[in-house]
Amino acid sequence: MMSGIFFVIAFIGLLISNVKYEAAKKKHSSKMLCPNCKSRNIKIRKEISGITRTGLSSYGSGMGVHTGVSNVNRQRIGVCQDCGYDYPYTSEADVKQAVASAKGAYYFWLVLTIIAAGVGIWFFLH
Repeated sequence: MMSGIFFVIAFIGLLISNVKYEAAKKKHSSKMLCPNCKSRNIKIRKEISGITRTGLSSYGSGMGVHTGVSNVNRQRIGVCQDCGYDYPYTSEADVKQAVASAKGAYYFWLVLTIIAAGVGIWFFLH
């Protein structure tokens, strides 16, 4: 029974990660062109928002351990120097990182699903 629940959870995770992977593959990097006035006089600025809460820090035997919460969103913003319009800017590196991350999650859930299926079949046969 428990292996069946484990398989269902893993399979749902696989489906969700597949959708995210396919969406990440469709992402494109932004153009250095203002969507408002079509100017190419664009500068990129970084915008950081979110929270950082530090938790427990302990040092023992010369090793430092730090726990805490960090929920920081980093985003690039394209700013037109002619009209002042700003828009979210996605670099080619951002796209590659998103695809790699989604691909890793997909393979993780795939392996987990295969293991869950194998365990379920093993319990069924024994």
